[in-house]
Amino acid sequence: MRNLVFCILLSIVFSTKAQSIFTRTYGAPGSFNEGKSVGLTADSGYVIFGSTGGWGAVNGDMVLIKTDTAGIQEWAKIYGSNNTEQGISMKICADRGYIMAGNTNNSSDGNYDVYLVKADSIGEIIWTKTISGNNWDFCTEVIEAADSSIYLLLNSNNIETYENIISVYKLDANGAELWNRNYSIGLGNKANAIISYNNDTLLFCGKSFNALTNSDDAFITMINSNGDNLWTYFYGDQRKDWANSMAKNPGGFIGVSANKLMDEGNRRPYFFSIDKTGTIQFNELQTGPQDIEAHNIQYNSTFNTYNIAIEYNDQTYVSSGVWHFNLPFVYVCSGVIDGLGNSNPGEIAVNHDGGFTEVGTAYFLTPGQSSIFLMKMGAFCEKSNNNLLSIENPSKDEVIIYPNPANDVAILNESISEIISITSITGQSVPVLFEQQNISTKHINNGTYFLNYKNNSNEFKTIKLLIFHP
Repeated sequence: MRNLVFCILLSIVFSTKAQSIFTRTYGAPGSFNEGKSVGLTADSGYVIFGSTGGWGAVNGDMVLIKTDTAGIQEWAKIYGSNNTEQGISMKICADRGYIMAGNTNNSSDGNYDVYLVKADSIGEIIWTKTISGNNWDFCTEVIEAADSSIYLLLNSNNIETYENIISVYKLDANGAELWNRNYSIGLGNKANAIISYNNDTLLFCGKSFNALTNSDDAFITMINSNGDNLWTYFYGDQRKDWANSMAKNPGGFIGVSANKLMDEGNRRPYFFSIDKTGTIQFNELQTGPQDIEAHNIQYNSTFNTYNIAIEYNDQTYVSSGVWHFNLPFVYVCSGVIDGLGNSNPGEIAVNHDGGFTEVGTAYFLTPGQSSIFLMKMGAFCEKSNNNLLSIENPSKDEVIIYPNPANDVAILNESISEIISITSITGQSVPVLFEQQNISTKHINNGTYFLNYKNNSNEFKTIKLLIFHP
């Protein structure tokens, strides 16, 4: 591991007392940087995991970046060898340390292996482990279970038969291997995600060829803590389907982020919810002409909703964003990153206030150069404006209202001479109670409203106000 000072290249930011909404990018100038995982730390900051080709990395190393709640970098550390490492998955552990997994070509036979790092809360290495087989072994996801054991999901490509084998490894908290099991779901199977369902069972998902539909289908497999296959079910039709991610809600149901290749060649997100027996409770195919793929899904306990990372391709550029869905899968809002050119999403973290933060990779015009991005959005998809600002000179002219959504009171960062009205999206007016810049909202029902007011310069302005009473 090597300490480094990471450079924040660009920033889109404005802040409030209760909510900071921003997009920031990180990385060494002129190098390749890739964002894969993000987690919310105990101090309400963020930890970002991925890969970097700069700042002392040799051929490419795994990188862990710690930021404060506004996305300002506090420290960054890299992990690797003299060969190439790629960071794939990271989770924050119960001890507030980190378990990180990636791929490395540091092996005597030239194959790809899996590289694991357990670090403490400040990124110092506790132990490392390389999992090496006779195949090209690629990590998909690593998780920590409630008993502190570690599960690792792999795709192993046989270099002679080109067959892909799905593998799950179980390690103890010190990295000692307890068992590993191989699973052949079908031809061309590929695993994409793993979650812990309870203390005794886990689920992993992906895609596999289904002879009944003569096409690739999404699959989900449940295994017990000894690795025994309890059940496997396929989900799909005659078109190609695949499952990218899963999230469990407190009711025991699993939300699945899947996709379907439509007849015209576009990808469309396909969301469904299953119970512990694999039975579908609800499913929703997002229709439309766009080419969109759904990636990581997270359950949002504040609002009992799902947040889903998306990749949107409008034929001009590829952008990343987040969709927000009420249960079961009722569309609420979406936000897409602007101003960063092509980008690909990684994971989502749900913030304490019900908002969400996405990590990913932003690609620039120069080949081989990219940055890690971190985008924070409010609970109802509010985000920053599209102007790129330096971190030393954020905009002071932006009129904002906070917290947004508001519960008992909303504060405008501009002096008010007169409030004309507060109206709902249907045009209905609600009573106005305010003192100076503080607007009482406790008497207003949940929903979206427009605040119409005059400032001290006698300018008429309108700003959107969201009300949410937990």
